[in-house]
Amino acid sequence: RWSPASEASALEGGLSQAALDALCGGEEGEEEAPGSPLDEHLQRAKRKRRRPAEDEEDWEQAWLREVAAEATLEAEAVAKAKAAFEQEARPARKRSRLDSGAGSEAGREGLAPIAGSGHSQSSERAE
Repeated sequence: RWSPASEASALEGGLSQAALDALCGGEEGEEEAPGSPLDEHLQRAKRKRRRPAEDEEDWEQAWLREVAAEATLEAEAVAKAKAAFEQEARPARKRSRLDSGAGSEAGREGLAPIAGSGHSQSSERAE
């Protein structure tokens, strides 16, 4: 049956094919007069829905795959950048631990640190 709400929905073109068919058919025994405002709106809405629902689902799935592929590429780029950053930072951390540990180990063993070994390397790296 026609109602302002059904007409508005038909105008938006957001109705499913079953809903459009139900609106076009109305109740049994009632026929919309050809050329009525509702009939014209429904015909326009049907013309807008040229693609079957499967095509729309295929398009949506393709779009989702494309978005997922872009997100995957971005995630891979971030992971590579993070790995490169960590690779650069890791040797510096190891050297600083070795530098600080070498002096304390030598002190524990009663050995004097070799001149220019630990502190000079640290200051060179800082520059």
